Amino acid sequence: AEKVLPEWQLNNLREEAYRDTPSQDAAGAQFSETGQVPSSASNEESSMTKEEIEALQEENRRLKQQAADRDARDAQARQEQLHKDNVAFAEKLVAEGRLAPRASSVVVALLDAVAGGDKPVEFAEGESRTPLATAFRSLLSDGEPVMNFAEQATKERVGDTVKVDVAEFAEADPERLALHQKAVALSKKEGISYEAAVARCL
Repeated sequence: AEKVLPEWQLNNLREEAYRDTPSQDAAGAQFSETGQVPSSASNEESSMTKEEIEALQEENRRLKQQAADRDARDAQARQEQLHKDNVAFAEKLVAEGRLAPRASSVVVALLDAVAGGDKPVEFAEGESRTPLATAFRSLLSDGEPVMNFAEQATKERVGDTVKVDVAEFAEADPERLALHQKAVALSKKEGISYEAAVARCL
């Protein structure tokens, strides 16, 4: 036969059960006050030791520093390549007689300044926007050859200014002699300096 517990003993058991199990209202109140659910999340955090937390923080700092160093190296490599391209462009203009040699360093510095960085300078003409470096390159490339009256030879004077006795090249390298003759012919034909003609023949 089943044993029936007295009423007072049943009441004691009910009170013990209520004390051990928090009500939903109590749990909700705790959540509203702290903004956190009293779940296993806090247990997981508390299960990590201080050393483990510090190790994770140190790893995070290390990864951030690696990313910053990589970005800095990439930016420097892009700037160096940009400078090389600008130098080659200026040398090409000088060889074509479109830029005075003494102005090449200024052109390179300007192109480096307006085209460098994460956000190159732009030039607005009407509603269209163009990188200033691109517009500057087009301006120089499409310009007329520079007339340097201090050094520029005219068609009438070129024969006298660059005349060199071929006999002086008799014992020289045949390639150098051919280059000289080609430069003289180009200088006479286009009325440019001997130096510019040599540069264009190279």
